[in-house]
Amino acid sequence: MLIDTVRKALRVTSTATDDEIQVYIDAAKADMLRIGIRDELIRDEATMHPMVKHAIMCYCAGSYGLENTDAARYRTSYYRIVTNLANSTLNESLYDGDDGTDGDTP
Repeated sequence: MLIDTVRKALRVTSTATDDEIQVYIDAAKADMLRIGIRDELIRDEATMHPMVKHAIMCYCAGSYGLENTDAARYRTSYYRIVTNLANSTLNESLYDGDDGTDGDTP
């Protein structure tokens, strides 16, 4: 599960703060959707692209903990990854037209 991966990345061994971590995971996903990352890249944890997982881990690392001296560095990393994702071919729609067509149909 993604929360297990994030917990390990945060170097957290207890499940006591899982609710907080899950909020950060959900917020990272919502932020990526807001920015324009396709839902298909975010939705399914089993097939989630490694860059999306990395972005989520950075978002959580930048948010978790009260005395987090590296928070700004992780937030910067998160936005760099998301910007790269947003501008990559991974994020291109299967369709060219705004109406859901492939753009070739008159």
